[in-house]
Amino acid sequence: MTTPTQHRPGWTWGDGERTIILREGGLEAVAALLAAAGFANYALLSTERALAAAPAALIDAAAEVFPLPPGQVPVLAAGLIDRVGDRDLVGFGGGRVIDTAKAIAAIGGNGVFAVASTLSGAEMTAFHRLPLGYEAITRVRPRHVLIDPELVTSAPEEMLRAGAVNALAHAAEALYTPITNPVAEMAALRGVKLVAAALSRPREERAAAGANYDLALGATLCAYALDSAGYALIHVLCQSTVRVSGAAHAAVYASLLAPSLEWLGGRAAEQIERFAEALGTDLDGLRPRLDEIAGKRYLLREIGVRPSHLAAIVALARARPELASTPNGAPSDADLQAVLAAAW
Repeated sequence: MTTPTQHRPGWTWGDGERTIILREGGLEAVAALLAAAGFANYALLSTERALAAAPAALIDAAAEVFPLPPGQVPVLAAGLIDRVGDRDLVGFGGGRVIDTAKAIAAIGGNGVFAVASTLSGAEMTAFHRLPLGYEAITRVRPRHVLIDPELVTSAPEEMLRAGAVNALAHAAEALYTPITNPVAEMAALRGVKLVAAALSRPREERAAAGANYDLALGATLCAYALDSAGYALIHVLCQSTVRVSGAAHAAVYASLLAPSLEWLGGRAAEQIERFAEALGTDLDGLRPRLDEIAGKRYLLREIGVRPSHLAAIVALARARPELASTPNGAPSDADLQAVLAAAW
């Protein structure tokens, strides 16, 4: 017997100055949505991989298409800022693409329409670096966001699961920062439950069961929570590891999330226990449960982090002011080293 597909209604959310659309089949309507938002003659930022899945109408309506090469956001944004000029920006891709669009807009005031293609959550936050050589006081959230569940869950299974752990890290961090709040907490915990439940199903069953929608919604809520509550140890240490080592972003989070939470259990036990409960486990079962969601255990030494990187990772993390948002104050160098060692 074939299980009938469970369609979810989708929604359009007017959240202050921005509009967020999560809708099955949303990618098919992207040209109409861009026109309704007043985006014409825009610059399209993407990657070769993402462009392969882009509707022709999205590409044809662009004044110019900029496929991003590998590289870090500050360098990519600095190289494009003059070429883009004052045109509005459409970022079609994952976190690096959307963060590059946000970085340019922070300097040029461009409008940003984000079409997410992964579970990175970048489309939901004002967290991004700035173009190299530029300074700005404020950061940018995209004014328009489109999340199509089938698109954001289309990555190969290994990449998808690592990306889901990255989304869970957003939720975990949002539970214990100094500016956390009831709305962020509710969004984070619901997001964790949705992500965990969706990935308990085999890939071949998810579309029919509506689990791709639930996974997209869960990751969106986790990113919303992070944007509301800010970040601390987990994101500082993971971002520092990526920048020093060049290891894959999601794989670093999959390596470091459980050891970070185990360390944080000594400072924010109640919050970490609530996170574990939302995953369907307890503090002792946190690492095996996260390994299950990730599809395997990730270790830093197996994803491109070398022993020679560790001191530089600690030094870079130490310099980040967000580290002080960790419960009971910034971890010491020895604490950071202990977390890295537990993920080694």
